[in-house]
Amino acid sequence: MNWQRLIAQSAAVSLVAVGIFATGLWVSASEPSEATSPSLVITRADDRKTIVLRVGDRFLLQLGEDFNWTVAVSDPSIVRRLPNVLVVRGAQGIYEAERVGETDVTATVALNCAPNQPCPQLAALFRLHIFVSTAFQYQVTLSLLARDGVDERSFVVMGRVLAGPTCPVEHIPPDPGCADRPVSGAEIVVTNDAGDLVADALSDADGRFSVLLPAGRYTLNPQPVPGLLGTAPPQMILINDADVEVTLRYDTGIR
Repeated sequence: MNWQRLIAQSAAVSLVAVGIFATGLWVSASEPSEATSPSLVITRADDRKTIVLRVGDRFLLQLGEDFNWTVAVSDPSIVRRLPNVLVVRGAQGIYEAERVGETDVTATVALNCAPNQPCPQLAALFRLHIFVSTAFQYQVTLSLLARDGVDERSFVVMGRVLAGPTCPVEHIPPDPGCADRPVSGAEIVVTNDAGDLVADALSDADGRFSVLLPAGRYTLNPQPVPGLLGTAPPQMILINDADVEVTLRYDTGIR
């Protein structure tokens, strides 16, 4: 997807009160707060952009009062609308990042058209992609975007963590019921060529994880998971000018 090519190409990144903006990417700049007040205000000018949040960050969705917007979050377990919170006129609610992952917020407006008249299905469509990162990965992203005069392109490493075998006997042809299972809560530590820690990630319930990294050579180091044998083998990746997809496999010990 195009949003995954998050490019910070400006010679200087403008710092503003509610965030950092760089070529279509918003990063929350304030500390997470227990208060209801959001740290970011999202308007129709942010359509088709990506925001990077930490768990606990909040934003106000304010698309205006010209239309009666219908708002949906593709994965409410990652970002949810706070219930029973009064907002200003023209706002559609305050939303909070719940866990690490990626999701979309879409808002639509349907038209009431006269019978037997041509009518588009939607009068307006708004889409916002949200990348919720760990606190450490957030700081990595923040430091990359804040480098003045550096033409830095960042790419998404998307991974899946699986464990197998799940059956004691191998079937030919393969039995779908014996497919490798996703591993939830696996920690993936990312190091560079010098062995320095540059990012980390946790796999979700479907075994998926993602990290945002600039071009370079890295090693993905899976950490031990209770109930599985050892760790998945480390995997080296080379990021040139494209996103990367990887699969990490743990051993269940079933024989």
